[in-house]
Amino acid sequence: MGELDSNDETVEAQPAIPAPSPTGSSAPISSREQGAIGPYKILERIGEGGMGVVYLAAQESPVRRRVALKIVKPGMDSAQVVARFEAERQALALMDHPNIARVLDGGSSEAGRPYFVMELVRGLPIGDYCDRRRLSTRERLELFVPVCQAIQHAHQKGVIHRDVKPSNILVAEVDGKPIAKVIDFGVAKAIDHRLTERTIFTQLGAVVGTLEYMSPEQADLGVMDIDTRTDVYSLGVVLYELLTGSTPLERGRLRQAAYTEILRRIRDEEPPRPSTRLSDSGDALSAISARRRVEPWRLTRLIKGDLDWIVMKAIEKDRTRRYDSAGGLARDIERYLADEPVEAGPPSARYRLGKLARKHRGVIATAAAFAVLLVVGAGVSAALAVREHRAQTRALELARAADLGRARATAAERAALAEEAKSRAAAAEAKAVLGFFETKILAAARPKEQEGGLGIEATIHDAVDAALPGIDHDFKDKPAVLASIRHTIGQTYSYLGKPEKALAQLETALAIRQRALGLDDPATLESMVDLALVLQESGQFARAIDLLETAYKKREALLGANDPETILALGSLAIAYQSAGRLKESIPLHEEALKRFRLAQGPDHRHTLSAMSNLANAYQQTGRLKDAIALWEESLHRSSLTRGADHPDTLTDMNNLAWAYRDAGRFAEALPLVEESLERRKAAIGPNHPYTLFSMNDLALARKDAGRLDLAIPLFEETLKLRRSILHDDHPHTLFTMNDLGLAYLAAGRTGEARALL
Repeated sequence: MGELDSNDETVEAQPAIPAPSPTGSSAPISSREQGAIGPYKILERIGEGGMGVVYLAAQESPVRRRVALKIVKPGMDSAQVVARFEAERQALALMDHPNIARVLDGGSSEAGRPYFVMELVRGLPIGDYCDRRRLSTRERLELFVPVCQAIQHAHQKGVIHRDVKPSNILVAEVDGKPIAKVIDFGVAKAIDHRLTERTIFTQLGAVVGTLEYMSPEQADLGVMDIDTRTDVYSLGVVLYELLTGSTPLERGRLRQAAYTEILRRIRDEEPPRPSTRLSDSGDALSAISARRRVEPWRLTRLIKGDLDWIVMKAIEKDRTRRYDSAGGLARDIERYLADEPVEAGPPSARYRLGKLARKHRGVIATAAAFAVLLVVGAGVSAALAVREHRAQTRALELARAADLGRARATAAERAALAEEAKSRAAAAEAKAVLGFFETKILAAARPKEQEGGLGIEATIHDAVDAALPGIDHDFKDKPAVLASIRHTIGQTYSYLGKPEKALAQLETALAIRQRALGLDDPATLESMVDLALVLQESGQFARAIDLLETAYKKREALLGANDPETILALGSLAIAYQSAGRLKESIPLHEEALKRFRLAQGPDHRHTLSAMSNLANAYQQTGRLKDAIALWEESLHRSSLTRGADHPDTLTDMNNLAWAYRDAGRFAEALPLVEESLERRKAAIGPNHPYTLFSMNDLALARKDAGRLDLAIPLFEETLKLRRSILHDDHPHTLFTMNDLGLAYLAAGRTGEARALL
């Protein structure tokens, strides 16, 4: 057995079985089996599982070798145990993979107890091996990939392992190289065939697997359709532990809870991303990093991003959002190791909208306004018209001043002439951009028979797509105009929910402005900030944060710390940190942005109120409910006074405050707020508006929380009917209501209706 490290620790021989139970039977060999079982000489007992004992045995012929022999425990040879034992033997016999322990032989002892013989795996559980060898993150991933491929092989053979965990993945060294072996198919399940002629029955309500590595569906006593994705989840937990040193649901905290609470946490509790777990590990981070041969700050940075997304995709609570197969998980890790884009990536904007909607319904409702395409187009046109008018007015003023004394021009007057030229250029640029949108975008609804016409059914999206191919040619000699058009189109795509298209346009606009205007120009910084916002929405947090940090520093140097543009960049940076899970860094920035807006623009300005809401949201996300509620209350009060009780932002604050009350368990205070929000929205924007439907669903939830299912269920039903008619069955908002109504039916004992919806 080889030397492990300078402490002369050695890898002990372990059989291809689970670790022995501390309370298990010693399972002595019977007198009829003393010294040998079949043709195998028993040397020593080396392990014990739930139904069998494993011995180190010697085979003399036809091959001389040491093997692991697993035999049913005396007194355990009931029909059920024997059937399970034979199923494990058959499952292993199906496998032919270098990373799965092989079955060599099988039979029955003289006492009639079934046994089978496996290759002897001399190794340690994968986590222990990695820590003792101090393997780097890359080395751990390279060792883990074949494990995924082995589980994929089992799935292709029609077998689900159901108990993937480090102690069932042993690592041995062959010719100095580590080889991982998957062992213990003792609770394996056949997918589409029987592993044995004997009947195996898993009782309804029985939990199979190891708690820390168990998938949510395994922890659900009513779920019977366990599939291969349960092994994908367990592989994700093992990977999480290899990267961070702990399981997603921490072992100590999990084991302290009551059994039903443990199962609930497995089903419902969302774990932090691996990088967040490392960031929050405090003094332990140094030891964790040392076992991976890297500095603590480097380890967190290394895990953040792609590895976070890979792990979180594997351990998704909703199995439809996990990797489809263990092979898919292996391939994404291989992409990461090859510096290729991974498929996991961040969740899509639509998916993250769904995940956040319950807690931040008001924010999501605000985003829905951007889908009103003609409003977007009209807004772009109006903004450009205002810009053109201001530029022309300023140019005329400067021209008159210059005409008064050109003969006696001073340095100040020459500067005014330069400003005049700049203003004229800005006016010409605004006019060209406005003309493009008027003739190419807003006029696209003219009949198809006319040049550039797309028909009355054309959308802004259709018009922008149609106009794109010609803009480089039309404005090849006007880089400033081209950049402005690209920038505005990028914003439009973003509003339309097309982040990939938005990124392409904003990247181009930024590149043009950097070349033509330089890095310090306000227009370049505008492109930098808007590009960062779309990158953040797409989950590309690292680059978004880099751009926002640069833009903030530049604006602070050029405009000063208290200029609104500077503070807006600071607030955007705070949101980016928050979205990336860096809450400890984001909250001070949110606090500073609110402080500066209060000083620069007063307590009631819209920027100040937005900063107040952003900070409240961050406080609520970190559990500081008292602070969050105080800010939501202040924001609601000021918004009501300055913008009116029916303003959309006021009603959004009302909903957010209600949800903060709900999180704090103050249901009696939450209910009237949601009721008032619903009535005001019905009066202001009508009963079928998407914002109104948000309030309807929220009110139904508040009634359900208050125990008024008799009032909640009819309102859920009405909301679902309206969302199905206005949106469609697959829209996230429709699915939210469908899920909420299903849970309400379940709480009311209407199981059949609940099952149909859920």
